[in-house]
Amino acid sequence: MTQGIMDVALYGDESHFNEVVTYAFIIIPQKKHQLVESYVNKVKKRFGVDEGARIHCRELFNKHARSKTYFSELTNEMVLKFLDEIMIQSFIAGARGWVGYMDARKAPDSLLFDSENAAKPLTLHLDNLKTKMHLCFHAAIGPLTHIFPPTRVKSYVDGDKTKILFLNQKRQVDNLRSFFPVEHKNEMFFSEPVHGLKPLFLDLADILAYAAARGLAEASTGNKDSFISMVKSLDPGYSEVVFDLSSAGGAMFNIRAFDPDDRVKSYINQFIQH
Repeated sequence: MTQGIMDVALYGDESHFNEVVTYAFIIIPQKKHQLVESYVNKVKKRFGVDEGARIHCRELFNKHARSKTYFSELTNEMVLKFLDEIMIQSFIAGARGWVGYMDARKAPDSLLFDSENAAKPLTLHLDNLKTKMHLCFHAAIGPLTHIFPPTRVKSYVDGDKTKILFLNQKRQVDNLRSFFPVEHKNEMFFSEPVHGLKPLFLDLADILAYAAARGLAEASTGNKDSFISMVKSLDPGYSEVVFDLSSAGGAMFNIRAFDPDDRVKSYINQFIQH
């Protein structure tokens, strides 16, 4: 990412549930970092959880795994209330969110792109989950790069060293996370993959991605309303990956963004020095 003074930080993570694949970003102005962290810690304290406890939704909703963590005393119902309160208080403290998602049932087996060798077009295979998640990453980060000058923003994402077949080559997911926003003179926008000890706010991205996947999925589950409530508490913008299967020469994809009344954009722009 281009070096500069950070006005805003983005924290990204992925999830999936049934047919829905998601990638979520938590957006936190630098001036709000300490406040968001303080509010999150207050929620942990109210639920009797150590401030150092990390939040991983897959772990929290597995009774056996949860029993080995700081959350061992919480029931499933308490976990749902805890996560909802985390989202509510994060929003109050100044965090916002953005979710990129797709309905995997609508995805073709592959997408074709022009190449210098007309006889051998570049192919993006969509027959694996990681590639679908990567498209959702671009759906989530794309609209944000149109809002933020790259010199004013830093982006951190949950690291992923998995190799996927991407445009005819095996490539590591970590190395694919760059973007070229035309609004900012085609400056390259990088997301920094994080391995090992991860920033606290990646936990919030984990919650948002996990809850959004379960809230958007068509199937009704016992906790669906709770997951929808978690997402609504952060009032995120959305971007859907949509496919055009009728295009000549192969399927194409587009990103359809939705930011109700530009609430995310107008809020974050208060903190950006253009």
